[in-house]
Amino acid sequence: MVAMAPALRWLHLCDFHQGQPSQNWLWPQVREQFFEDLSKLARVSGPWDVVFFTGDLVNRGSEAEFEAFSKTIEEILSHLTLLCGRVAPLLLAVPGNHDLVRPNAKLPTIQCLQRAAAEPELLNYLLDGAPPDYKQAVDAAFAPYVKWWSQQPVHNQLKVHRGCLPGDFST
Repeated sequence: MVAMAPALRWLHLCDFHQGQPSQNWLWPQVREQFFEDLSKLARVSGPWDVVFFTGDLVNRGSEAEFEAFSKTIEEILSHLTLLCGRVAPLLLAVPGNHDLVRPNAKLPTIQCLQRAAAEPELLNYLLDGAPPDYKQAVDAAFAPYVKWWSQQPVHNQLKVHRGCLPGDFST
């Protein structure tokens, strides 16, 4: 007889856009409804083991936005802990197109990366580190995200293996 693996229950969130100009008034207006919706969902499908946050955590990729997002996601995870009556679910997050500091599009390195996006072989060559300035440009754009991500509790709970690009990982 084959033993069944335990179920993995997960919640998917995305597109919070912390730092968006309208957020200062929007989040306080929708916060209670969001928590109420989570409560309804928890009664049907909770408790959750993992929260997957798949992109656009913040709006412009700044360190200040990630600091504000940390407070917001802590509030959300605390609410989930209360709902589920146990430890907070793990947070696994990947960056989206708003989770980076936009580099100067006129720089030759950035123009080359943009053109290479349509040519996978060239893009792989540029991001493999030879020459190093292309990988450095990508790393610099995602530096605030990487700093925020490296401080998340999941790194103390699981072995997280980093990939070649910011936000690329396995666990």
